[in-house]
Amino acid sequence: MPVPCAILGDSLAAGVAVYRRDCASDTKVGITSARYAASHMMSVDADTVLISLGANDGIPDRDTAENLVRLRSGTRGRRVYWILPARPDATRRLIAAIAHTCGDRLIETRGFTGADGLHLSGQAYRSIAEVFDLP
Repeated sequence: MPVPCAILGDSLAAGVAVYRRDCASDTKVGITSARYAASHMMSVDADTVLISLGANDGIPDRDTAENLVRLRSGTRGRRVYWILPARPDATRRLIAAIAHTCGDRLIETRGFTGADGLHLSGQAYRSIAEVFDLP
């Protein structure tokens, strides 16, 4: 039986999960896709899934792509969203390609980041939390 919503991934996902205690959550700040693949939830069945992973990998390589595809392959959801990190550009392209291939939706973060150019403000995390699983 699917859960209503699930949030998977790195600090960007963790920031959203703070505002969505009703969602199943498996997040870790600073985690790479390789470490996530080795020790975290790689399959989920939920009505709506939010994924943020890959931004901590540095320049994404074939392993990054394989880890993200593996996570997505194990994800069953009526709606799947990927948080598109503000940087790096190569990671953005990879995530966008996977999302496009799978018919998933992207949540853009450029223009909503704090001083570090990657993490979001509390209000931005709250906004994503409020709307990501709406039909």
